[in-house]
Amino acid sequence: MIAPHQQEFKDTAAPWTGCWHGTGTGKTRTCTNTVRDCEGSIMVVAPKTTTQKKQWQEEAKTLGMQEPFVISKEMFRRDHKTLPHYDAVIFDEGHFHFGVSPNVRQRKGVKIPKASKLYEATKWYIDTHKPKRVIFATATPNKTPMSIWAAGRLLGKDWDHSRFRDLFYTKLPMNTWSPVYAPKRDQKSMDALARFTLSLGPSLRMEDIKDVPEQSFITESFDLTAQQKEVLKTLPGRFTDDSALRLKKHQVENGLLYEDVFNPDTGKVSRNTEFFACEKLNYILERAYEFPKMTIFTNYIDQVDQIADMLEKEGKVVYKMDGRTKDRKAVEKAVESVDSAYIVAQASVSSEWEFKTCPVMIFASLSNKSLDYIQGKGRIQRYDAVKKNLYIHLVTDHKESVDRKWYDTIMSGKDFNEALYD
Repeated sequence: MIAPHQQEFKDTAAPWTGCWHGTGTGKTRTCTNTVRDCEGSIMVVAPKTTTQKKQWQEEAKTLGMQEPFVISKEMFRRDHKTLPHYDAVIFDEGHFHFGVSPNVRQRKGVKIPKASKLYEATKWYIDTHKPKRVIFATATPNKTPMSIWAAGRLLGKDWDHSRFRDLFYTKLPMNTWSPVYAPKRDQKSMDALARFTLSLGPSLRMEDIKDVPEQSFITESFDLTAQQKEVLKTLPGRFTDDSALRLKKHQVENGLLYEDVFNPDTGKVSRNTEFFACEKLNYILERAYEFPKMTIFTNYIDQVDQIADMLEKEGKVVYKMDGRTKDRKAVEKAVESVDSAYIVAQASVSSEWEFKTCPVMIFASLSNKSLDYIQGKGRIQRYDAVKKNLYIHLVTDHKESVDRKWYDTIMSGKDFNEALYD
């Protein structure tokens, strides 16, 4: 019931710690078991979808423990000052609480780091109640260097903000009203950040605890269709802002285009979606006839609908996993209970669900966050169902392809928008 790595974490973890275990390694059980000595006084702060699944309560039952109090991070942010003391607090997907910027702002004449309301709520609660145990659980703690500074401060480290920023960021010579900082990417800086990260909690990958078969990765490149070529020619005259133009090119390269249009009849601006022929669709359909179970990730919600509709017309059993999905656990049960099923998911919905029996994942289009890609891969590779998987990346490639640049950037471990300033 308790794996060796889970017991080791319990035996060696500091009272206030990070649990930087990789996706699929069973962090819920690891953390629940670790705070067993606080049974009856445990609070878990988790994403809303996790609270709806009641996975922390179910894990406690499995371990023969009382159910913890589980609250969504949104409710925690709103109600943190009225919540009672708990001996143990676990912050699930802890990276959401690390929202601190390299920039500063003024508060009562004092310069303080720019930070999210969730970070500030978390710091207030921990500093005020001083729980016996605090655990931040996430597979991706150091998405940015400042995330680790935030984690350190929340875990009681007295790290200076400006010194940490100077160590891990470069100030860019840009003529903007607020300074722009880019993370340093040299090996020395990356190694130093890893040391800071490990000083806050242990890191663990699936391959450290399981004999993980070699995973297969394929990248398929596609030409533009005639329709895509024609639309791309029109974009510079329709969208003049550089960042907007990049996004619109990426959309067209994936077979759709969003455009806000003024409707004179209603006097309102509404979003119009156009679809264009895209070679990625035929490839996905071919693979659906080859593999009885697949997960397909896309960046755009209309692309989710388009792919799902295409597969359903071919008689496939299809489920969507996006912000509209009310019960992710029901989807999990449905796809695992049949011999053939397909999940089409939005790239931003890359955590808090799993498809253990699925051996193939297609990334039809990526989000601009490498975190979504890392989390997404873990939906089909779980600690209790380790297997060989096939990951397929679809890239529309041409001379000025944004889709290719987007893919190359995410594969390097950077966020696409962040990399524009490197």
